[in-house]
Amino acid sequence: FVLARDIPIQRVTLFCFGVPLLIVGATAAADFSAYKGKHYCRLEAPAYYGALIAPIMLVLAINAILLVKSLHTMHNRIKLQLNMAQTGTKVKGIVGLTFLLGLTWLLAIPMMDEAKLYFQYVFAILNTLQGV
Repeated sequence: FVLARDIPIQRVTLFCFGVPLLIVGATAAADFSAYKGKHYCRLEAPAYYGALIAPIMLVLAINAILLVKSLHTMHNRIKLQLNMAQTGTKVKGIVGLTFLLGLTWLLAIPMMDEAKLYFQYVFAILNTLQGV
């Protein structure tokens, strides 16, 4: 999925800053006391689930839909080109990128439990490995 080049950068910037602003604003308006912490500002449950986990799940669902659509398109092209080795390599790459770029965010869900320090370390390590 590539953005069309005729979309003005101002619209893209407004969307990229506006959506998080709406989420934070709605969460703060609903329960400002959910933003607390001794040394830093962080969300406490249940606002954590609505303001962080829900958008993560939405993005992962959209990524899954796009992945299935891409794999379906590749499957249809296999019938036309019959180049199985090249297609298999592309499928492995797509699935690998899905796990690398998206599924690490699933580790944000258990960060509210007793083992949150463990999940924070694993989350940070896996997300920093994305740039390698």
